[in-house]
Amino acid sequence: MKKSMHLLLTALLVTVGACNDDPLFEIPPEAPTSLTAAVQGTSANITWTPGAGATSQEVRMSPLVPVPLSQGSAMLVEDDRVQTFDDNTTSSALFENLTEGTSYSTTVTAINGSSRTSSEPIVVVIAGSVLAPVLNSCEAAEGGADPSSVFMDWTAVDGAENYAVTLTPAGGGDPLADVAPAETTSWIWDSTIYEITEGETYTCQVASVIGGETYGSNTLNYTVAGNAAPVATITSPMDLGEYFDTEALTFSGSATDAEDGDLTGESLVWTSDVDGPLGTGEEFTIDPGIASLGAHVITLTATDGDGATGETAVIIAIIEATSTISFASTVQPFYVDNGCTGCHVAGGIAESIPLDTYDAIVYGVNTADPAQPLIVIGDPTGGVLIPLLGNEDHVGPFDSFVNDSFSPWVEDGAPNN
Repeated sequence: MKKSMHLLLTALLVTVGACNDDPLFEIPPEAPTSLTAAVQGTSANITWTPGAGATSQEVRMSPLVPVPLSQGSAMLVEDDRVQTFDDNTTSSALFENLTEGTSYSTTVTAINGSSRTSSEPIVVVIAGSVLAPVLNSCEAAEGGADPSSVFMDWTAVDGAENYAVTLTPAGGGDPLADVAPAETTSWIWDSTIYEITEGETYTCQVASVIGGETYGSNTLNYTVAGNAAPVATITSPMDLGEYFDTEALTFSGSATDAEDGDLTGESLVWTSDVDGPLGTGEEFTIDPGIASLGAHVITLTATDGDGATGETAVIIAIIEATSTISFASTVQPFYVDNGCTGCHVAGGIAESIPLDTYDAIVYGVNTADPAQPLIVIGDPTGGVLIPLLGNEDHVGPFDSFVNDSFSPWVEDGAPNN
């Protein structure tokens, strides 16, 4: 019994080994890639990258003969040019004495004992007397009336009476058709003249008209871009920011558009879901107390020249400035009683930092440096006034005034109470 089992296993191993050596069990070769053609006169040098796993290769050039569109745009004829190589290292083949005015569908095939794998074909055009043009491009028209305009261009055909150009919706529908004169090799489908749909894919084709017959080119597809919406950005106020009703509120932002570039002025509109329209432009400021108390959704809407809009938004809160420290009975009397308003007033020796009125203290700036506000509402560490009150020139009651009265009053919104 054991001897019989050993013989059976030996037979199975021999059979498997034979299968591994059988060409029918080879893995199919990979397709050759990177086909290119260098044409000179009636010769074409074809180059490629061989496909892995092949034991031989075949290069085939099959002529395409144009026929009238009523019979089809082109046909293959049985006049192939073929070269074979018994290796997988050759990567070029020279074909000579090709027919003038003929286009050849060209492929390279990798071959082994298992199967054949062909490359993607390329079309090689031999110059000369041709009937059908070759369509080179179908794309967005530079300088067109808008992004929906389509540009196409093609090779000239000797003897063409004119060219029939068509733009056909790939999704179905009637094609756009027109006639280009014989002396031109390009055409713009201007969307101000032709009804072209944004986002639609169109198939372009051109045909030469010779002796009353039309000979069609290859076709190319193009998807018409829609008008891009502008992109808006808010830099102030900040999202989820809290602002006292005693503060002036600055709105600043920008917007860019793919077609129009930077948008400015009335193209930028600011609104609040509570107070409605706020203003327009890249930056402006509204006075304290204008914005209603509570939460606001602040939206910046940008509109481009074609009416497309883009928007962005932030959420802010306007809170009431309240303080147990009174400006009228505590803050202002301190400056008067300590002689500050004698110097810090228009015409005084320290007029650059005025302290004689509420507006001067809260909304004023160091006129020697207008970029420096006297205080920053809600932030006792900001502005120039509080650090100035704490320097060595201000002693005695100033320290306790700053710590016990002025700083808390500023932190609580600096109300005019």
